Amino acid sequence: MLYELETDERFELWDGEKQLMTPSGTDHEYILSNLNALLHSFVKANNIGKIYANNTALYLHGDVTCRDYRLGDLSIVHRDRLDIVQARGIYGPPDLVVEIVSPGKKNAERDLVEKYAIYERYGVQEYWIVTPYLEEIKLYSLQDGKYSLIPSSQVLQGIELNHEDIFE
Repeated sequence: MLYELETDERFELWDGEKQLMTPSGTDHEYILSNLNALLHSFVKANNIGKIYANNTALYLHGDVTCRDYRLGDLSIVHRDRLDIVQARGIYGPPDLVVEIVSPGKKNAERDLVEKYAIYERYGVQEYWIVTPYLEEIKLYSLQDGKYSLIPSSQVLQGIELNHEDIFE
């Protein structure tokens, strides 16, 4: 996550506006750790590409002159597209973004509505929404410019998302 000099604030920047991020809760971080381990192993074993954690800025627009960015909890870039990965972040849409919904109406709205629309608009091929309090993961795939709910990952074909590996 990105921080301004001389402050401990963590934020995203979109449409020129700073959006303050609250610290993650323990459930969020536990699930993030489990998913990171699972996805990292799968991506590496299958030579799919690279996985990036929540400190990586997503400059979805791909414009190096625009400062707007989002922070996904996990992002995957396919090995054939690693040229979009730069020292300061990912410049262009990752192939997959995972968001873990933190408690609170504002957090849920950001992940379920705002980021959903932004990731869809900028062409993130797959978007996973993890809802800890429901212990569920919804996978969306971009088809004809719109997200559709899918039963299994198309970006990570063959991955098994077992409940006990993620939530327990």
